[in-house]
Amino acid sequence: FNLGGHADSRICKGIRKASNVGMIHYHFRSYDERFRIALQVIISHGYVQQGDSREAMIQKLQALDKRPQCKINSCHKIWIVLDYLVNATEGNKQKQYNYNSTCNKLLS
Repeated sequence: FNLGGHADSRICKGIRKASNVGMIHYHFRSYDERFRIALQVIISHGYVQQGDSREAMIQKLQALDKRPQCKINSCHKIWIVLDYLVNATEGNKQKQYNYNSTCNKLLS
C-alpha cells in the first residue's frame, strides 16, 4: 500500500496507491534534534563521514550546496547540517525553540 511520499514509482511498480485517504503528520523537533537526524541522513548518503571534523564537513557540504537548486538526494538535509555547523549559536537554538513552542500552543 503506497501512501506516496518518498516512494519512487519506477521502483514501486505494481504497488497500489492510496486513494481517498487523508493523513496529517505533525512533529516538532529541537534545532539540535533536526541537526542530528539530518546528519545521519547525509552520512548514510556518503556526503560526509562520521569521523570528519567540523571544518571538513563544512568544506564538503559547501561544495554540494547549490541553493536554491536541489539536484542531489536530501539536499535540504545538507542545508540543515551546513547551516547548523556555520551558524549554530545558543541564540539561534532559542529562536527555534520559541518557534516550536508557539506552534505547539496553536495546535493544542
